[in-house]
Amino acid sequence: MKSWVDSSSSMIYNKTSTCILFTKEKEFSEFGFDAEAKYLDLLLDDDNTDERAKDWYFFRRFKMALYELQSGDQEVLIEDETGKSLPAMVVFSESLRYLKQSVIDCVSKQLIGIELTDIKWIVTLPAIWSDPAKAFMRKAALEAGIDSKMLTIVLEPEAAATFVKHLPVERRVDGQEGDVFKTFSSGSKYIVVDAGGGTVDITAHEVREDGHVGELIKATGGNWGSTTVDEEYLVFLKKFIGETATTLINLKTPEAFFKASREFEKVKPKINPESGKKVRVRLPYHIREAYKKAHPGVMKNNDPRRIMTGGHFST
Repeated sequence: MKSWVDSSSSMIYNKTSTCILFTKEKEFSEFGFDAEAKYLDLLLDDDNTDERAKDWYFFRRFKMALYELQSGDQEVLIEDETGKSLPAMVVFSESLRYLKQSVIDCVSKQLIGIELTDIKWIVTLPAIWSDPAKAFMRKAALEAGIDSKMLTIVLEPEAAATFVKHLPVERRVDGQEGDVFKTFSSGSKYIVVDAGGGTVDITAHEVREDGHVGELIKATGGNWGSTTVDEEYLVFLKKFIGETATTLINLKTPEAFFKASREFEKVKPKINPESGKKVRVRLPYHIREAYKKAHPGVMKNNDPRRIMTGGHFST
């Protein structure tokens, strides 16, 4: 499995962020953590007239752009971080092209002489996506250079269930190990709740006599994934610092909110409402400075917002 390095923290992950960057000429530049790092460099060096961030196209969490696609003939445009648009087909196909090449590079290091025609490609999609959205992704995969004969579209809950099917699940009684629990025996029924970044998919399956899995009811769910929490955090933060400070940041240092979002993503997994413990979120310098300019009296002890000047925010 390929490892992905987040250069901002030097942390290694088994997946990368859903981000893609295009040049001002609309040519592919970077994907994932590398796209975030490159775009942040552009923001910090926005005085360079040859490579201004506002002229480039940076897309984050664009997967949900297809959530409400209802027609196969519908031309979908996706807005980037600054409101500029590119066709969704370009964004998705270039993302798949990059991931395809990453797989080939990774596998080639382990299997000498492997060819593109030797690889069976599986593209997973949320179960709640419409048929036009699924057809769109198939077309995007073809645009990325994947042979249709070697391509299979699989729903994410089905992929998860297939993975679990091959894991030994032990039944424990009073904390003691017992026999392997045959979750996928013929006739068994189960529910898969796939809570991801963009969507939450809920499906009910039944194992048939031949071992194949059938859907009991139509998949349900919604765009309630964990990225909505990140979005609400930024909404809360902007409301907290006020319109004046928010405007200052948007005009002079827009990278500050980008950094704030990434800082929140790092600590989000540590938040546990039941523990009663506070989690500290680091605030970028420019947010604190803009806040102090907009609220010159924050250093007074009776101002509950003075915490903004300390570099961290507690939640």
